[in-house]
Amino acid sequence: MITLDFTARFLFTATHNPSKISMFTVDRNTGVLQEVPKSPFASPSTNSPVFLSTESTGQFLYVINFNSSQPDVSSVESFQIDPVNLDLIPSPNGATQLPGLFLSGATHPSGKSFYALLNIPNSSIPSQAVFLLFDGSTGAFTTLANAFGCCFALDPQGKSLALEGLQSVHFIQPPGRWDSRAQSRHCLSERRALDGIRHFRPISL
Repeated sequence: MITLDFTARFLFTATHNPSKISMFTVDRNTGVLQEVPKSPFASPSTNSPVFLSTESTGQFLYVINFNSSQPDVSSVESFQIDPVNLDLIPSPNGATQLPGLFLSGATHPSGKSFYALLNIPNSSIPSQAVFLLFDGSTGAFTTLANAFGCCFALDPQGKSLALEGLQSVHFIQPPGRWDSRAQSRHCLSERRALDGIRHFRPISL
């Protein structure tokens, strides 16, 4: 996985084995990448990173690890980006356990939040998942009510999001709450489910 920080100064990549995060400087004139001297990085909690997200101020990098200290759940941790010493400093708080295993994620274009779709372990409902909104300004997670599905797509402008269920597609309005005025549900056959995502129209805010 790969992500560019919102100030376009650094590019970050992550690998599973070994579980490391690499940091590169970006030459804004030529686009040339240069790995920083201390790279790659990891904290004691870094374990099979699967998602990277930066935020609008360019101060922090958030990492979702597929594995954690608990079985069948993923975790999220943060690193402070040090632009002077070209360093990534792990949060002293360590990693936070998530309520399930990571399926997919996306960063909102505003850089103020990211979304994570998680598979609930040992659920009585097949393919049950929980949809989380992470607020980078507060470090808090919000669970979206009745948000179940297997995959999702975020509008490039950040105005709407499509969440695919087993035979339906939900459209919700970021920054991360179900809005009855903006939500619609389309019951689809599994054959048409992907078409429903491909042809949805963004919801105006």
